[in-house]
Amino acid sequence: MPSSVLKQGRLPVVPYPAGLHLQAVHTSDVAAAYRLAASRPGRCGDGSPRSRLRAEPLGAPARWGRRQAPKSSPEMTLWPDSGASRTGEGGSMPVWICEACANHFPPTPAPPATCPICSDERQWVPPSGQGWTTSEALLAAGHHCQVRTVEPGLTGVGVDPPVGIGQRALLVQTEEGNLLWDPPGLVDRSAVEAVAALGRLAFVTASHPHFYGATADWHDATGARVVVPEEDAGWLTRSDVPATSWGGAWEILPGVTLVQCGGHFPGSAVVHWAAGAQGAGALLTGDTIMVTPGRDRLTFVWSAPNHLPLAEGAVRRIREAVSPYRFDRVYGGWWDSVIETGAQQLLDASVERYCQLLRGEAAR
Repeated sequence: MPSSVLKQGRLPVVPYPAGLHLQAVHTSDVAAAYRLAASRPGRCGDGSPRSRLRAEPLGAPARWGRRQAPKSSPEMTLWPDSGASRTGEGGSMPVWICEACANHFPPTPAPPATCPICSDERQWVPPSGQGWTTSEALLAAGHHCQVRTVEPGLTGVGVDPPVGIGQRALLVQTEEGNLLWDPPGLVDRSAVEAVAALGRLAFVTASHPHFYGATADWHDATGARVVVPEEDAGWLTRSDVPATSWGGAWEILPGVTLVQCGGHFPGSAVVHWAAGAQGAGALLTGDTIMVTPGRDRLTFVWSAPNHLPLAEGAVRRIREAVSPYRFDRVYGGWWDSVIETGAQQLLDASVERYCQLLRGEAAR
């Protein structure tokens, strides 16, 4: 459990709690559906069959689009590569994707007027104005997912050519399920199949709101639980997706701990992976802690694209938040953003240098 808070968001994925009614999808009998869940444990973050059961408030309507239709695999629901839409009144509606940040928005007939992520001063709206796309359009334009082994027990999932901010996800594997961190803004069938082959996807989460990306698509495809820091939950652009909020520090899987650091956003977080770097420990940081282009120091930002620095107090709180954890390696938000060794000592030195510069005390 997290050290400070763990809350269930709207329509949490949970195993038949009291006071909730199970809505069965493609299964007419609720009792039979629940028996199916009990007989096939370990496929969703809660042990229920992927894309078959979801806990809904009593009397709530089932809310499923065509991506949940069963395919040939009994273990995972896959959707057609052109299937990024939901069925609503009047027919199919697209899930809208912001061109600048690649966050997803709920299916509607027309896109939102603005992207709240990019309208905030930590991101940016192109001079040409707000732009929108869809998964169908991105796939038609030749974007596709890439899956690479990063180190034993850690796999990267990126998009080529990149979309939005261009982050690549990291999949941490454990014997009790896997965690997907910082998903990019596009998912295709090959990525879902590759991730499925590496074990049960239990959780999907991100370092901060800029990297929520295609979180909802991973939930839809695998049944993995979406988790977000409580302080950043209001930035979750797919508000139609169930989520669990947390705060402080949470060992979400054995040896895998979410650590809220603050800074870039109040809920900005890192993952401590105890088994990473051949047992020396690794931090997965997104841009909560940024790896510089030369991969020889670490830095901190209020806004990366707008070159706005982070206050000294926030920088020191980040170091304090990760100080209980042993780590030798840092993985930032992109393929080449890696400090291979000596990362803990480098973090200490980088914090001091950054704060010297903020105070105007740094000599040349």
